[in-house]
Amino acid sequence: MPRAFRASFPGMIRRAGLFSVVLPVLLAASFAAAPVALAQTRDYTIVPGERVGPIEIGMSGMQLLAAVGPPDTMLMQGTDTLYSWGTLTARVNDMTGVVDITLNDPGYQTQGRIHVGSAELAVTAMMGQPSKRSTTGGLVTLGYAGMDVVERNATVMQIRVHK
Repeated sequence: MPRAFRASFPGMIRRAGLFSVVLPVLLAASFAAAPVALAQTRDYTIVPGERVGPIEIGMSGMQLLAAVGPPDTMLMQGTDTLYSWGTLTARVNDMTGVVDITLNDPGYQTQGRIHVGSAELAVTAMMGQPSKRSTTGGLVTLGYAGMDVVERNATVMQIRVHK
């Protein structure tokens, strides 16, 4: 065995011993923090008047991007910017932050299990009669406090959360 290798081998053993103690501690700490991060990124809850998943009414554009990541598309409309992630869109006003959140994704639902694809009967059974009801071009919009439900043929096609 070469002399340089023999001289460094005991040092490698000592370093490996320290590493075998430090590595499990580091791994345990990272796994202990992981469920919190996963819970935040996998939130599919609709809370009327407050939020959809990690997107909250009133949060700034910077907070929105930090919570959800870069959008698939971004469209400027006057003082508003629309950020879209496929079936989820947030409208952000320069002054007031997130104004409303629109979703066409059946994966998100309210505590009462109202989601895109729900029947109108399920919506009114859970939410009661809407405070507003309008019809435009075959789409019926049911207005509730903090949330509008848009349906076609008595089936929810879209949910909009607002203040």
